[in-house]
Amino acid sequence: MGPPLGVVEPPLGAVELSLVALGPPRCYRATPGNSGPPMGALGASTGPPGLGVTHRCTLPKVKTPIPHLLRGTLREYQHIGLDWLVTMYEKKLNGILADEMGLGKTIQTISLLISIGSLNASAWGPHLIIVPTSVMLNWEMELKRWCPSFKILTYYGAQKERRLKRQGWTKPNAFHVCITSYKLVLQDHQLPGGHPWVLCNCLGCSL
Repeated sequence: MGPPLGVVEPPLGAVELSLVALGPPRCYRATPGNSGPPMGALGASTGPPGLGVTHRCTLPKVKTPIPHLLRGTLREYQHIGLDWLVTMYEKKLNGILADEMGLGKTIQTISLLISIGSLNASAWGPHLIIVPTSVMLNWEMELKRWCPSFKILTYYGAQKERRLKRQGWTKPNAFHVCITSYKLVLQDHQLPGGHPWVLCNCLGCSL
């Protein structure tokens, strides 16, 4: 059975490594006279054993250091994702981090908030994180776990409670990160436009 209509199959033996918005990888073909990049590069055999034909793709060069305030380590692909997010921020572009569930979008997002604050002292916040109601407390715990230095405002509760939380929240360094839900963003018109947010993250998936 062939591919669905409108889908073009790659040529036999082609190997493609796709990293969204990071550009095409550099690929090398190793032959008996050309061994290609070092064996540490990501590679995959593209033909039957013994043919000596291999495509190896090198990952993009990362310039963003892992922030020292992060209480944890990043995997290589998470470090690449952080570098891409910082680049998008520096270029004033929006972006979508579309990793599969469980690959660490949370820690990459937290690393981004720390990194831009480290790069620019005036960019420590306030940041707005909008998530489904079911994971608001999970995000609060993850922020406290990975970066205890952040002052966090979890914006939820009854109308009176939310009004009390808004008192004095425009003062400098009142908090670094505000976590809220999509529902409350629509209900409270003061929330999206009532504060000079440095970064706004809309996250549609669980941890």
